[in-house]
Amino acid sequence: MKIKDEKGSMAVYVLIVLLSMLLMLTTVFLTSNSARKSQLKTVMGIKQAYEADNDKAAEIYNSITKKSKNKTISYVTDGLILYYDAVNNTGNGHSNTETTWKDLSGNGNDLVLSNFDNTATSGWSENALNFDGIDDFGAISTLAQTLQGDVTISTRIYSQNANNYRGIYGNYQETDYGISGMLAQYQDGLMRIGYNSNIVEINSDLITNKELTLTIQMGASIGTKVYINGNLVGEKHTDSDSAQPEADFWIGKSFNTTDRYFLGKMNNFMVYNRLLSDAEIKQNYGVDEAKY
Repeated sequence: MKIKDEKGSMAVYVLIVLLSMLLMLTTVFLTSNSARKSQLKTVMGIKQAYEADNDKAAEIYNSITKKSKNKTISYVTDGLILYYDAVNNTGNGHSNTETTWKDLSGNGNDLVLSNFDNTATSGWSENALNFDGIDDFGAISTLAQTLQGDVTISTRIYSQNANNYRGIYGNYQETDYGISGMLAQYQDGLMRIGYNSNIVEINSDLITNKELTLTIQMGASIGTKVYINGNLVGEKHTDSDSAQPEADFWIGKSFNTTDRYFLGKMNNFMVYNRLLSDAEIKQNYGVDEAKY
Protein backbone atom coordinates (compact mmCIF):
# COMPACT_ATOMS: atom_id res chain seq x y z
CA MET A 1 0.00 0.00 0.00
CA LYS A 2 2.88 2.28 0.83
CA ILE A 3 4.56 1.48 -2.51
CA LYS A 4 1.42 2.40 -4.43
CA ASP A 5 1.22 5.75 -2.62
CA GLU A 6 4.83 6.53 -3.53
CA LYS A 7 4.21 5.64 -7.21
CA GLY A 8 1.14 7.82 -7.23
CA SER A 9 3.02 10.73 -5.75
CA MET A 10 5.80 10.32 -8.33
CA ALA A 11 3.28 10.34 -11.16
CA VAL A 12 1.69 13.50 -9.83
CA TYR A 13 5.14 15.12 -9.54
CA VAL A 14 6.08 14.20 -13.12
CA LEU A 15 2.75 15.51 -14.37
CA ILE A 16 3.30 18.81 -12.58
CA VAL A 17 6.80 19.15 -14.08
CA LEU A 18 5.51 18.43 -17.58
CA LEU A 19 2.70 20.94 -17.21
CA SER A 20 5.16 23.55 -15.93
CA MET A 21 7.47 23.01 -18.92
CA LEU A 22 4.52 23.24 -21.30
CA LEU A 23 3.43 26.49 -19.69
CA MET A 24 6.95 27.91 -20.02
CA LEU A 25 7.18 26.96 -23.71
CA THR A 26 3.79 28.49 -24.37
CA THR A 27 4.88 31.73 -22.69
CA VAL A 28 8.12 31.87 -24.71
CA PHE A 29 6.23 31.24 -27.97
CA LEU A 30 3.67 33.93 -27.25
CA THR A 31 6.37 36.45 -26.27
CA SER A 32 8.42 35.72 -29.42
CA ASN A 33 5.35 35.94 -31.58
CA SER A 34 4.48 39.31 -30.05
CA ALA A 35 8.01 40.60 -30.61
CA ARG A 36 7.94 39.35 -34.19
CA LYS A 37 4.67 41.15 -34.82
CA SER A 38 6.16 44.32 -33.34
CA GLN A 39 9.20 44.01 -35.63
CA LEU A 40 6.96 43.49 -38.64
CA LYS A 41 4.96 46.57 -37.71
CA THR A 42 8.20 48.61 -37.44
CA VAL A 43 9.46 47.40 -40.82
CA MET A 44 6.09 48.03 -42.43
CA GLY A 45 6.02 51.49 -40.85
CA ILE A 46 9.38 52.38 -42.37
CA LYS A 47 8.29 50.95 -45.71
CA GLN A 48 5.07 52.95 -45.65
CA ALA A 49 6.96 56.09 -44.66
CA TYR A 50 9.32 55.63 -47.57
CA GLU A 51 6.51 55.00 -50.04
CA ALA A 52 4.42 57.89 -48.73
CA ASP A 53 7.10 60.49 -48.17
CA ASN A 54 10.70 60.24 -49.37
CA ASP A 55 11.71 63.12 -47.08
CA LYS A 56 10.49 61.14 -44.09
CA ALA A 57 12.43 58.10 -45.22
CA ALA A 58 15.55 60.23 -45.57
CA GLU A 59 14.99 61.51 -42.05
CA ILE A 60 14.77 57.95 -40.74
CA TYR A 61 17.92 56.97 -42.61
CA ASN A 62 19.84 60.00 -41.34
CA SER A 63 18.82 59.28 -37.75
CA ILE A 64 20.14 55.72 -38.12
CA THR A 65 23.47 56.77 -39.64
CA LYS A 66 24.02 59.92 -37.56
CA LYS A 67 25.95 58.10 -34.86
CA SER A 68 28.45 56.59 -37.31
CA LYS A 69 28.86 59.90 -39.15
CA ASN A 70 29.74 61.66 -35.92
CA LYS A 71 32.65 59.27 -35.46
CA THR A 72 34.36 60.45 -38.65
CA ILE A 73 37.62 62.25 -37.80
CA SER A 74 38.41 65.38 -39.79
CA TYR A 75 40.99 68.15 -39.71
CA VAL A 76 40.72 70.87 -37.09
CA THR A 77 39.05 73.89 -38.70
CA ASP A 78 38.99 76.43 -35.85
CA GLY A 79 41.45 79.16 -36.83
CA LEU A 80 42.25 77.60 -40.21
CA ILE A 81 43.16 80.40 -42.63
CA LEU A 82 44.84 78.37 -45.37
CA TYR A 83 44.41 74.77 -46.51
CA TYR A 84 45.93 73.13 -49.57
CA ASP A 85 45.26 69.49 -50.43
CA ALA A 86 46.88 67.87 -53.47
CA VAL A 87 44.00 65.39 -53.76
CA ASN A 88 41.70 68.35 -54.44
CA ASN A 89 44.11 70.94 -55.82
CA THR A 90 41.48 72.77 -57.91
CA GLY A 91 38.72 72.98 -55.32
CA ASN A 92 36.71 70.72 -57.62
CA GLY A 93 38.89 67.63 -57.86
CA HIS A 94 42.46 67.01 -59.01
CA SER A 95 44.28 68.22 -62.13
CA ASN A 96 47.87 67.40 -63.11
CA THR A 97 48.14 70.61 -65.12
CA GLU A 98 46.88 73.07 -62.48
CA THR A 99 49.15 76.11 -62.03
CA THR A 100 47.35 77.44 -58.94
CA TRP A 101 46.89 75.45 -55.74
CA LYS A 102 43.39 76.23 -54.50
CA ASP A 103 42.91 77.35 -50.90
CA LEU A 104 40.15 75.10 -49.52
CA SER A 105 39.72 77.14 -46.33
CA GLY A 106 37.57 79.65 -48.19
CA ASN A 107 39.90 82.58 -47.48
CA GLY A 108 41.17 83.02 -51.03
CA ASN A 109 44.84 82.34 -50.25
CA ASP A 110 45.48 80.50 -53.52
CA LEU A 111 49.10 79.52 -54.20
CA VAL A 112 50.52 80.60 -57.57
CA LEU A 113 53.03 77.98 -58.75
CA SER A 114 56.26 78.81 -60.59
CA ASN A 115 58.77 76.77 -62.61
CA PHE A 116 57.12 73.36 -62.30
CA ASP A 117 57.73 71.19 -65.38
CA ASN A 118 54.84 68.72 -65.08
CA THR A 119 57.22 65.78 -64.71
CA ALA A 120 57.53 63.02 -62.12
CA THR A 121 59.93 65.14 -60.07
CA SER A 122 58.51 68.60 -60.78
CA GLY A 123 54.74 68.91 -60.70
CA TRP A 124 51.60 67.08 -59.68
CA SER A 125 51.13 63.43 -58.94
CA GLU A 126 47.86 61.89 -57.83
CA ASN A 127 48.04 63.09 -54.22
CA ALA A 128 51.14 65.31 -53.99
CA LEU A 129 53.03 68.26 -55.44
CA ASN A 130 56.63 67.32 -56.28
CA PHE A 131 59.44 69.89 -55.83
CA ASP A 132 62.67 69.36 -57.78
CA GLY A 133 64.94 71.27 -55.38
CA ILE A 134 66.15 73.48 -58.24
CA ASP A 135 63.62 76.27 -58.73
CA ASP A 136 60.09 74.99 -57.95
CA PHE A 137 58.05 77.11 -55.54
CA GLY A 138 54.71 78.83 -54.98
CA ALA A 139 53.83 82.31 -53.70
CA ILE A 140 50.94 84.04 -51.93
CA SER A 141 50.89 87.82 -51.87
CA THR A 142 48.44 88.41 -49.00
CA LEU A 143 48.98 85.71 -46.37
CA ALA A 144 51.84 87.32 -44.42
CA GLN A 145 49.60 90.22 -43.43
CA THR A 146 47.56 87.87 -41.26
CA LEU A 147 50.51 86.08 -39.62
CA GLN A 148 51.33 88.65 -36.93
CA GLY A 149 50.50 86.62 -33.83
CA ASP A 150 50.38 82.96 -32.84
CA VAL A 151 50.76 80.61 -35.81
CA THR A 152 50.54 76.87 -36.38
CA ILE A 153 51.76 75.44 -39.69
CA SER A 154 51.19 71.80 -40.57
CA THR A 155 52.26 69.96 -43.71
CA ARG A 156 52.43 66.37 -44.91
CA ILE A 157 55.77 65.99 -46.69
CA TYR A 158 58.46 63.65 -47.90
CA SER A 159 61.82 65.42 -47.70
CA GLN A 160 64.78 63.97 -49.55
CA ASN A 161 68.33 64.09 -48.27
CA ALA A 162 70.05 67.29 -49.36
CA ASN A 163 72.86 69.51 -48.13
CA ASN A 164 72.41 73.19 -47.37
CA TYR A 165 69.14 74.89 -46.43
CA ARG A 166 65.95 73.60 -48.04
CA GLY A 167 63.00 75.89 -47.50
CA ILE A 168 59.60 74.35 -46.88
CA TYR A 169 58.12 77.82 -46.47
CA GLY A 170 59.38 81.34 -45.95
CA ASN A 171 58.67 85.04 -45.84
CA TYR A 172 61.59 87.29 -46.78
CA GLN A 173 62.05 91.02 -47.20
CA GLU A 174 65.51 92.41 -47.91
CA THR A 175 67.60 91.56 -44.83
CA ASP A 176 64.71 90.56 -42.57
CA TYR A 177 63.90 86.88 -42.80
CA GLY A 178 60.39 87.05 -41.35
CA ILE A 179 59.21 83.51 -40.56
CA SER A 180 61.09 80.62 -42.09
CA GLY A 181 60.65 76.88 -42.07
CA MET A 182 63.92 75.60 -43.43
CA LEU A 183 65.57 72.22 -43.32
CA ALA A 184 69.34 72.44 -43.05
CA GLN A 185 71.34 69.24 -42.90
CA TYR A 186 75.10 69.38 -42.43
CA GLN A 187 77.86 66.97 -41.51
CA ASP A 188 76.93 67.04 -37.83
CA GLY A 189 73.76 65.08 -38.66
CA LEU A 190 71.39 67.71 -37.29
CA MET A 191 68.37 69.16 -39.04
CA ARG A 192 67.71 72.82 -38.35
CA ILE A 193 64.15 74.12 -38.59
CA GLY A 194 63.61 77.86 -38.44
CA TYR A 195 65.97 80.81 -38.66
CA ASN A 196 67.52 83.65 -36.65
CA SER A 197 67.17 83.08 -32.89
CA ASN A 198 64.52 80.40 -33.27
CA ILE A 199 66.40 77.52 -34.85
CA VAL A 200 65.25 74.16 -33.49
CA GLU A 201 67.76 71.36 -34.00
CA ILE A 202 66.67 67.73 -34.34
CA ASN A 203 68.30 64.56 -35.61
CA SER A 204 68.02 64.51 -39.40
CA ASP A 205 67.13 60.80 -39.33
CA LEU A 206 63.74 61.80 -37.90
CA ILE A 207 62.72 63.75 -40.97
CA THR A 208 64.62 62.87 -44.15
CA ASN A 209 63.49 60.19 -46.60
CA LYS A 210 60.29 59.60 -44.64
CA GLU A 211 56.69 60.48 -45.29
CA LEU A 212 55.53 62.39 -42.23
CA THR A 213 53.42 65.19 -40.81
CA LEU A 214 55.53 68.19 -39.76
CA THR A 215 53.91 70.78 -37.48
CA ILE A 216 55.62 74.02 -36.49
CA GLN A 217 54.21 76.42 -33.91
CA MET A 218 55.37 79.99 -33.31
CA GLY A 219 54.15 82.40 -30.65
CA ALA A 220 55.32 84.94 -28.11
CA SER A 221 54.40 82.61 -25.25
CA ILE A 222 56.11 79.48 -26.59
CA GLY A 223 58.87 80.56 -28.98
CA THR A 224 59.09 77.79 -31.58
CA LYS A 225 57.95 74.18 -31.26
CA VAL A 226 58.39 71.38 -33.79
CA TYR A 227 56.23 68.26 -33.93
CA ILE A 228 56.69 65.16 -36.08
CA ASN A 229 53.71 62.85 -36.48
CA GLY A 230 51.93 64.52 -33.57
CA ASN A 231 54.86 64.27 -31.14
CA LEU A 232 56.95 67.19 -29.87
CA VAL A 233 60.58 66.67 -31.00
CA GLY A 234 62.16 70.06 -30.32
CA GLU A 235 61.52 73.57 -29.05
CA LYS A 236 63.26 76.88 -28.52
CA HIS A 237 61.92 79.29 -25.91
CA THR A 238 62.77 82.65 -27.37
CA ASP A 239 60.70 85.44 -28.86
CA SER A 240 59.14 84.09 -32.03
CA ASP A 241 59.88 85.52 -35.44
CA SER A 242 57.10 87.52 -37.05
CA ALA A 243 56.03 87.62 -40.67
CA GLN A 244 56.93 90.55 -42.91
CA PRO A 245 53.52 91.88 -44.00
CA GLU A 246 54.83 93.52 -47.19
CA ALA A 247 56.54 90.37 -48.47
CA ASP A 248 55.16 87.30 -50.22
CA PHE A 249 54.71 84.06 -48.36
CA TRP A 250 56.51 81.24 -50.18
CA ILE A 251 56.08 77.50 -50.18
CA GLY A 252 59.02 75.52 -51.53
CA LYS A 253 61.71 78.05 -50.66
CA SER A 254 62.62 80.19 -47.70
CA PHE A 255 64.64 83.35 -48.10
CA ASN A 256 66.69 83.39 -51.27
CA THR A 257 67.09 81.48 -54.51
CA THR A 258 70.52 79.83 -54.33
CA ASP A 259 70.29 76.11 -53.54
CA ARG A 260 67.57 76.78 -50.99
CA TYR A 261 64.57 75.15 -52.67
CA PHE A 262 62.62 72.28 -51.13
CA LEU A 263 63.45 68.83 -52.50
CA GLY A 264 60.68 66.28 -52.06
CA LYS A 265 56.92 66.10 -52.21
CA MET A 266 54.07 67.76 -50.35
CA ASN A 267 50.58 66.31 -49.85
CA ASN A 268 49.03 69.23 -48.02
CA PHE A 269 49.79 72.51 -46.26
CA MET A 270 47.73 74.19 -43.54
CA VAL A 271 48.09 77.45 -41.62
CA TYR A 272 46.22 78.41 -38.43
CA ASN A 273 46.14 81.82 -36.78
CA ARG A 274 46.36 80.26 -33.32
CA LEU A 275 48.31 77.63 -31.39
CA LEU A 276 46.73 74.21 -31.71
CA SER A 277 46.62 72.00 -28.63
CA ASP A 278 48.61 68.78 -28.51
CA ALA A 279 45.38 66.83 -28.97
CA GLU A 280 44.48 68.85 -32.08
CA ILE A 281 47.95 68.32 -33.55
CA LYS A 282 47.57 64.57 -33.04
CA GLN A 283 44.09 64.73 -34.58
CA ASN A 284 45.42 66.31 -37.78
CA TYR A 285 48.22 63.73 -37.93
CA GLY A 286 45.64 60.94 -37.61
CA VAL A 287 43.70 62.34 -40.57
CA ASP A 288 46.91 62.54 -42.62
CA GLU A 289 47.77 58.93 -41.84
CA ALA A 290 44.34 57.74 -42.92
CA LYS A 291 44.25 59.91 -46.04
CA TYR A 292 47.71 59.57 -47.52
